[in-house]
Amino acid sequence: IDVGQALEKVHALHLVLHRIVVEDGTRLKAIMEEESRVNSFHHQAIGKLGEGLKVSAYSLEDHVIEAVESIDERYLLAVQWHPEELTENRNHKRLFEQLIFHASK
Repeated sequence: IDVGQALEKVHALHLVLHRIVVEDGTRLKAIMEEESRVNSFHHQAIGKLGEGLKVSAYSLEDHVIEAVESIDERYLLAVQWHPEELTENRNHKRLFEQLIFHASK
């Protein structure tokens, strides 16, 4: 592995952004704006949701599922992008704040 090349790829994660739409009535909507920019790089995507899950965000351009969450009271929220590379943005920073809050219960 070329360490320099690997680091270059990691640092590029925050540079390539695309728009997502966050669904109304979701936990994610309470955290993020209705339309936001994220940095996902898919070679695979969710095709069929697992039992007990619902879509909470999708890509505006190609409708790929970008986030899912539980339909019941359990706090389960999963995103298909790299918010750790976007924490200068309030929306993405709030994802981590909510994770810490719910994990500490």
